[in-house]
Amino acid sequence: SDGRVLVPCNVTTLGPDGKYFCPEGAHTFTAGAVMAGEWSGHRLTWDLSEWVELPPEKSLRGAIEPTLAEMPDGRMLMVLRANDGTIGKTGGRKWYAISDDGGLKWSSPACWTYSDGSPFYSPSSISVLCRHSNGSIYWFGNICDEPPSGNLPRYPLVVGRVDSNSLLLERDSVLVVDTRKEDDSDSLQLSNFSIYEDRVTKEFVLYMTRWDGRPSGKGPTDASVHFYRIDVATGSRQIPS
Repeated sequence: SDGRVLVPCNVTTLGPDGKYFCPEGAHTFTAGAVMAGEWSGHRLTWDLSEWVELPPEKSLRGAIEPTLAEMPDGRMLMVLRANDGTIGKTGGRKWYAISDDGGLKWSSPACWTYSDGSPFYSPSSISVLCRHSNGSIYWFGNICDEPPSGNLPRYPLVVGRVDSNSLLLERDSVLVVDTRKEDDSDSLQLSNFSIYEDRVTKEFVLYMTRWDGRPSGKGPTDASVHFYRIDVATGSRQIPS
């Protein structure tokens, strides 16, 4: 709202030896941060926020793929992807942090839950916070019934409204956009999508590669692009074939 451009990003970290830090068993290890750009004429001058960090004990791969939203009261919400930790297993969660100064200083990250305080499982997968013209912020991501194993399962894909006071997810608003069907692979991935609001219909339009999870070069792979229309006012959705 103040005209700055905020870009959520990942930052690689160094260990005590000055080399890239990656704990045993992890593919990567990062911290979350925000690049804040302020206009100076036709150019942007950039500043980097505090890092939002999760140690390996809480997330084997650190804090990954942050998504941002400015709330109606001016607070900034960051939701982060994470893996399970090496100590005190959390069972696979999303984490969140809050900024009161426009995205430069952040609270210590905590497990993101439903607004009634109950937790939910989520695999290590990207998620997206998206503002709707009705004034609400919605979260798109994967929620699963059982504790995930690393990145899987990446289904179902859901959307839910963020409570503007607690900045947590409203359980009763959660709608399943898509999930695994009987003829789908166990490794189905409903992830890595893009979203915008249709200015005419006010529906969210979501594009996603509905990937069966089979690596390329190892036999046939089904990875066709699908698009979905989601009416958050009525809770309906259209999934064209």
